[in-house]
Amino acid sequence: MKRKTSPLFSPEIRSYLLIGGLFFFTLIFVVSCTTTKERISRPSVAVKQLPDIKPSVPSLGPQAQPGKTVQFKCNDESSKMFNASGVDATPFARLAFYDFDGDGVEDMVVGGKEGDLLLFKNIGTQERREWALVKGYFSGINANAFSSPAIGDIDNDGMAEVVLGTGGFSSESGRIHIYKNNGTASKPLWVKSNAGEISIGNDAVPALVDLNNDGRPDIVAGNSEGRLFAFINETSKAKVRFKKDNGYFRNINAGTYAAPAAVVRDGSVLVIVGNSMGKVYSLEKPGRTKAFGGRKQLGISTTSFAAPAFMGGRKGTKDLILTDGIGEFHYFKNSDGDYINWEHDSNFLQGRVFAGPALSPAVNDLKIRSCIVLGNIAGDLSLYEYDGSRKLVPWNERSGYFKGIKLPGFSKGLLTEWRGVTVLITGQQDGILRAFYNRGGDDSPDWVEEKNFFRNIPKIMHAAPALFDIDGDSVQELIVGDSEGRIHGFKIADLSDALPEWKPLYSIFDNVSVQRFAAPSVYSDGQDVFLVVGQQDGRLQVFRSTTNSGVLAPFKRHEALPDIRVREHSSPSVKFRNGAVELSVGDYNGNLRYYVCRNAEAR
Repeated sequence: MKRKTSPLFSPEIRSYLLIGGLFFFTLIFVVSCTTTKERISRPSVAVKQLPDIKPSVPSLGPQAQPGKTVQFKCNDESSKMFNASGVDATPFARLAFYDFDGDGVEDMVVGGKEGDLLLFKNIGTQERREWALVKGYFSGINANAFSSPAIGDIDNDGMAEVVLGTGGFSSESGRIHIYKNNGTASKPLWVKSNAGEISIGNDAVPALVDLNNDGRPDIVAGNSEGRLFAFINETSKAKVRFKKDNGYFRNINAGTYAAPAAVVRDGSVLVIVGNSMGKVYSLEKPGRTKAFGGRKQLGISTTSFAAPAFMGGRKGTKDLILTDGIGEFHYFKNSDGDYINWEHDSNFLQGRVFAGPALSPAVNDLKIRSCIVLGNIAGDLSLYEYDGSRKLVPWNERSGYFKGIKLPGFSKGLLTEWRGVTVLITGQQDGILRAFYNRGGDDSPDWVEEKNFFRNIPKIMHAAPALFDIDGDSVQELIVGDSEGRIHGFKIADLSDALPEWKPLYSIFDNVSVQRFAAPSVYSDGQDVFLVVGQQDGRLQVFRSTTNSGVLAPFKRHEALPDIRVREHSSPSVKFRNGAVELSVGDYNGNLRYYVCRNAEAR
């Protein structure tokens, strides 16, 4: 069955990712994911909220004293809430599969734009895979940027070697290094071999396969220009050695950023290669012939930067995993065993909430349920609803809920209500805040933009908005982070107007500044108000405002939360429930973390 994944990124966004480029808040009253005819107030029915991990923990409200620092201890509960697969999102991932410990199931090696390698051990079976990260397994191996692994026993000593391709914008790009394991399979000691330099231009992606039927794995590699190269294994016991042979891939170009995978089947060598446009081709070298035939396009693809890897399938055949530029893994079964007709299977990484890079979450407690709105680098928005009956993770995507809404980039958004109508509020890269009214219903939303909703608020570059009633008057204020790491505040001047008129809040955020790309979220413990701000390096900064005779003091830096750090561009959404601070944090790679932080002194 042929399948093409739907485009997530425009060519412009793909170009942005290629050169290294690698928002959301509610208004007033209670946040909702449902369309109603009346203003939503305190619900009269039970609220189905995110589960409390330990509801017996006492509330900090009556214990804490205004201005007193309460230290929290945070637990990472991401695997229960957002990612049960055990595998993080990795843009530009490059994979290899190999049975390192001889237990009969292949483990997964992941390289990517960070330059390192990660080993995920399959603690399940070859048919029902479960992945567990083995920390530090490839310590000592790093490509500086854009690592591409291939694994095999090059010198027939019974131990696997690592063939590492390098990429990115460094002097090392386009080289292939070989690492030997001088330790054991369980306690490896990786040492770069004396193989000499193998260089193929820029962005080397290697694969291993026996090209000449001598029983030893040779190297097939692609580069950024789309060229394919062959290096024949001439390794002896004394030295690892490969010799370039131009006779295998004459006059063949697979498209820019060629990424090959290779396998021997029925005496022939088959190479499947992806490229930066997401296209996938096959090339075959029959029997005893040397040269590969012309490329044939397969009926599978990704949005960008397709990179295939073969993985053990059924009855001795190989299945295919395609990774792409945004961090998705696409699993295709070789059901017919012909390596031509591939059947898509969505169960490879089950239980992972993923919506693309530069992930910005907004968790909302609803009238009858909870939901989360996710924005990303491409300007898309998606809605997930909480469903505690689901296996693995308790979220169900409402596909197409924001149909027709496409923002310029780095979107962030959430749902609220204004005068009985559900409103989607968004921020985006170019600094414009926008509001969309739902003129349909919750089952069939129809979004219409109200362009005058923020008419008197100027552009705030990389606008990352949030909403919270910071002064306790039952009207929520608008808090917006910008690209320079500052926070801006606005208050509705007159609630009787048909559209809100916003006036700036002065002085309260004067002491707040973070390391660029501020992404704010706010909570209160019943006495003080806390501002949690994400920033470019992935850390979270916390600021506190205390009350004195009903007057809110300017926010000042606060050290209650431990040093939580995700990948670059942290974007938090924070809630305070039953004495616990719950943090949902997106990062640049597209991962979504969930931390539960409790009073370290509470018993």
